[in-house]
Amino acid sequence: MTGVVDASVVTLPDGTYRMYYGSWRSWPIGEHQRDPYIGYASSRDGLKWTDEGETGLSGGWPRVIQLPDGRWRMYYGGHPGIAVAISADGLVWQKETLSGIEPSQVGVREYGGVDVVTLPDGTYRMYYSEVVPSDRFPVTGVSRIMSAVSEDGLNWQVEPGVRIDPLEGKEGPLAQHPRVITQPDGGYKMFYWTADSTIWSATSEDGLTWGNRRPEHVFGADPEVMMLPDGRMRMFVNWLDATFSTAQERQRMWSYVWDRLPFVLMIPPKVKMRPGQMAEVTLEIKGEPGDHVSLSAEVYSQGVYEPDDPSSPFRIELSASEGTVPFTVKVTLVHQTKGPMATVVLTGDNGDEVVRLPIAVQTTPQR
Repeated sequence: MTGVVDASVVTLPDGTYRMYYGSWRSWPIGEHQRDPYIGYASSRDGLKWTDEGETGLSGGWPRVIQLPDGRWRMYYGGHPGIAVAISADGLVWQKETLSGIEPSQVGVREYGGVDVVTLPDGTYRMYYSEVVPSDRFPVTGVSRIMSAVSEDGLNWQVEPGVRIDPLEGKEGPLAQHPRVITQPDGGYKMFYWTADSTIWSATSEDGLTWGNRRPEHVFGADPEVMMLPDGRMRMFVNWLDATFSTAQERQRMWSYVWDRLPFVLMIPPKVKMRPGQMAEVTLEIKGEPGDHVSLSAEVYSQGVYEPDDPSSPFRIELSASEGTVPFTVKVTLVHQTKGPMATVVLTGDNGDEVVRLPIAVQTTPQR
């Protein structure tokens, strides 16, 4: 889907899916978003979506859960706080009042990026992002992930401590928009996005203390995860078309499926280089030893380009187009137009499975 961000996907009683998303009626280039709204779309397979219109709610970052009585509750960003609404059918919404988490609390600039999980005793835990001032990052502040608990989903009590503090790890000044799922064998797994526009994950036994923080090698923001009937996970992320424009029509929604694969592609999720110059990175192909994998690449930036297309922002050269697992390939990226950024999609094919891995390529001005 294009022109949409911040997916929240629910499964309906008939087995189809509904996605709630954020969008804008206007978003002038170089200015903050204008007139945000929350819309929804439907799908039978979770891949092909039909836009169904607007919900009547203004804001972004929707997260929808189903209540025990069958109704639907949406938590969303009301700019700068968290808003909430209720619906019998998921289409017509009535605003409610949320208490306990207000943006007026001392030292907090903004709240948003909510996820809510139901605990074993029937109460609720909310994970959310908050932006606080920072001497190290005076302009942006630091976005960290907090939590609160509630018996009714409306009146919340903030829990002590910080669930994910990015300054304690390697995420940079941003850990935002958490999505928490209950794992089949117990415990929880959280996905969130970070300062370099990549998705990270963490795990927890009790939902309060989180460890095993690591990048998932997925480029994008605002992750949503839905469980598939066969036990796999599908993740939705949004990103721009890599032109650094804030125009609403350049937003894209992509999805990935978590599955056991015979081989994987591993490379840094983001590459920075000087305008007009080149960069070299190493692509690792790991998996079942002896598997033969062929490789290809393409550039995505307001269209799809072949690796050697002279009109593409970047030219891609692979030191080898195939190999036997495990092996490595040198990837050379050459900046050849004025475009400051693009997404390079690397593809591996062993004849039975096709694996695609996107990386962000960005030029940084000379200083």
